Amino acid sequence: WDDDVAHVGEYFRVEQRQNGKIALKGAFDMYVSAQLDGSVEINRREALEWEEFTVEYRRNDVVCLKSCHGKYLSAQQDGTAQWNRDHAPRGGWEEIQIEQYRKTSEPILSVPILNSDQKYMFAPEHKGWHWHNDRARAMGGHIASITSAEENEQITRISGGAPVWLGGIRKGPRYRGKPIAERKGGEIGEVGPGAEDWYWSDGRPWSYTNWGPGEPNNWDAGENRVQHLGKFGAVWNDVGEDWKGPAVYLVPLTTLESSKTSSSSSPEIDMLAQFKSKLKVSDSHLRRIDELSSKYKKK
Repeated sequence: WDDDVAHVGEYFRVEQRQNGKIALKGAFDMYVSAQLDGSVEINRREALEWEEFTVEYRRNDVVCLKSCHGKYLSAQQDGTAQWNRDHAPRGGWEEIQIEQYRKTSEPILSVPILNSDQKYMFAPEHKGWHWHNDRARAMGGHIASITSAEENEQITRISGGAPVWLGGIRKGPRYRGKPIAERKGGEIGEVGPGAEDWYWSDGRPWSYTNWGPGEPNNWDAGENRVQHLGKFGAVWNDVGEDWKGPAVYLVPLTTLESSKTSSSSSPEIDMLAQFKSKLKVSDSHLRRIDELSSKYKKK
């Protein structure tokens, strides 16, 4: 808990579970996990029991999270987080204020490209690569390609800093490591960063790259698409085509901004609305709770 401003690494998607609990998925597709020793890890690709949490609603935008071990998540003064509290007193370190993603970083829906008959368009739907590719092509365009540092920064600005799909594709099963059949889970299949291993779906030249440290690494031998990590340095990451996220398209200037019709309902799950619904708490009840809480504190 050591940043004053929320960037990509501070945002989490909320997944509702059948048992009424939630799971928290980070920007890099890893789930928050509560360990038996009280530590917090964000390194699970699947959400099992240790990655599911009970929500306790406190007031308008404040909640507490309780793990399957019966411990509350607590923000420590040294900037660390721990699942180590048996109780969550009001006003304590266990109360977490929630900010919706779009409250702090609103993407731009579309931006014309100078001296071009095309424009970038932000597609907020959290879908796989093929879904976005089909939609972009139906609009007469493609998922965005990048051939310069300026274009790379444009993607960050248009997406509001969120991780998004790019149109990069790995060339078939190329690798310079163990054959896929001989790899164990988690082993890296080496893939180069350049045009000998990658191409853009719209046919533009692979003349510029901005891979993150150690990327591309073809983790677990299944990463054949490119993800732009937005505010996290605007660097690229190779990722599997089934990752679910928004995208930036490159489409004709005349394309209608159909995403405007859907932008009123954010693809980010409305966390507070879920809490209220699950607990069957209305806004009037919440106001009354706050009033009583204020009176109690005065006494």
